[in-house]
Amino acid sequence: MMMIVLAALLFALVAPSHAVAAKKPCRTLCGGPIAECVAAEIAVQCADTTGRAGQACAKIAKGACKRFTILRCKANPDGSSCLSTVTTTTTSPSVTTTTIFQGQPISLNSGDLLVTARGKIVRVDPTSGAQTVIASNDQHPNLVFGSGISIADDVFVIARQFSQGDVTDVVVRIDPPTGTQTIVSTGRFLAQQDDTLGLVAVDDDHLLVANQFGRLFHIDTATGEQHVLLSVGLVYPRGISFNAGGDVFVTNAPFTPFAGIAKVHVPNADFASGIGNQTLLSASLATPYAVVTLFDDIIISDNEARAILRMNATTGSITPISMGGMLIDPRGIEIATDGSIIVVDGSAPGKIVRVDATNGAQTIVATGGDIDGGVGVALFF
Repeated sequence: MMMIVLAALLFALVAPSHAVAAKKPCRTLCGGPIAECVAAEIAVQCADTTGRAGQACAKIAKGACKRFTILRCKANPDGSSCLSTVTTTTTSPSVTTTTIFQGQPISLNSGDLLVTARGKIVRVDPTSGAQTVIASNDQHPNLVFGSGISIADDVFVIARQFSQGDVTDVVVRIDPPTGTQTIVSTGRFLAQQDDTLGLVAVDDDHLLVANQFGRLFHIDTATGEQHVLLSVGLVYPRGISFNAGGDVFVTNAPFTPFAGIAKVHVPNADFASGIGNQTLLSASLATPYAVVTLFDDIIISDNEARAILRMNATTGSITPISMGGMLIDPRGIEIATDGSIIVVDGSAPGKIVRVDATNGAQTIVATGGDIDGGVGVALFF
């Protein structure tokens, strides 16, 4: 099974009629239908493979393209409409982007992991396990980084800002080439429980957030405007993911008899102005924590069950991938470039565990140090 190295193949992904300037392949390309972008991705990534290896490669390439690239598109059947052309319905005041820290350039390589841990954002080398703090509360006298983190081209993290006795939740954008940190949206709708992961980036311009009040909404990072996709129905959501078909998956109602996964379908993946319809995909888990899409399935961490689970995104059927062993308190999860599952384990000392998605084998990537108390994780492509 060959590794997907998206960043190295930008120039070759699509025909000239669909090419646009972009820092990552597939993620920001949407000149034509999504199926066309997926086909181009497969053609490039899997040109030298045949037979079963070719089929496996195509499946990974398709999943990577769907998962990491709504491509600014609403996923209409003809791919003709894109989020960048949609007028967003505003449900809360927009904010002026505010620079809060002018840092130094941050070196990130394809496959690097970013982990949130006790007010720090830590870069972890996926091979050596080396740790480097790239941002922390020490840079801000009145701001505390939370646990929710996601990467498009830029890094997004939810934080809490304190000013003259007031507390405000904000989304911070970190631009790796410059290290600049800016607030892109603010307001009570961003409120998160401690150690929750209710943030995912569709791309650099569009975020999805599930808050502690059970609301799901979209953020336009250019204006800070927040559009509610679902106003009621979620219960103490902790993790969030999405797919190109307009389905948003949320870990829902932990520590209750109906703990499971909620699926919110937004027609045509119109996250910027659509309205979501909720169904319960499953209500048979213990304490679902994080969720991430992988091909036609979703991967879930359940920290009370000490398990990483695979769930069919249509039927809700569950298959265990890996349980116990090094998984003591599995929290944030991510899919690595080789298709393995990266797990942040919150037990002491904190560790990052790599789980083979096929056979469940566990290996340690990193342990202790700055990732103690780790919660969220995001992968840089």
